[in-house]
Amino acid sequence: MNLRQLCTLALLIAPLTSFAKGPVGIGQLEIGMPRAAVEGLRVDGGVHLSSPLTPYQNKYYEPKPGEDRFDAMLMTPFSKEPLKSVLTFSDGNLKSIYIDLGDSSRIVDQVKELITAKYGEPKIENSMKEEQCIYKGGANFKVSSGSIRNLWSQDRANAEPISTSLSDTIIDTCPSNLRYAMGAIKSRSLTIGVAQPVKPVVNPF
Repeated sequence: MNLRQLCTLALLIAPLTSFAKGPVGIGQLEIGMPRAAVEGLRVDGGVHLSSPLTPYQNKYYEPKPGEDRFDAMLMTPFSKEPLKSVLTFSDGNLKSIYIDLGDSSRIVDQVKELITAKYGEPKIENSMKEEQCIYKGGANFKVSSGSIRNLWSQDRANAEPISTSLSDTIIDTCPSNLRYAMGAIKSRSLTIGVAQPVKPVVNPF
């Protein structure tokens, strides 16, 4: 079985209904699974943990009641090496999967192609903006910053939808001095999780 077939199997199995609009997980790793089932994923199943879960490390993270978040190294068909991931559980069940896709635009393009082939075109949010950098001596160039987010959503009966976001983000600014140009910061990721409830709009009249 080649890489493309593995990716197809991993991403696109078992939609919840015949009207599916997005993934509910990645291969055998699905939203709603108990933590014990996640930790017990089979090595031969295509998607599994390569090492034990460890408490999430982020000084800005404030856990919600009943929520547990873990750093993970996840084996997937996307890469020969385990990918840095964050798994969030609510009341013991998997609520969110975040996978850092590194700096590979190839993986982003491939994942988008596979999801689109099964669930249709995503909603695209594009916040990319260009900035012109001009310096003494005539040097000038453009830098780009922002995100392109590909979004899918899967409705569920008597539960919040499952949302999928495939994001490609770049942060770049004009350096104050060309000698100290740092280069762009890039981030590519895949997130699948229970969508946040939409707050009702309060009529001010």
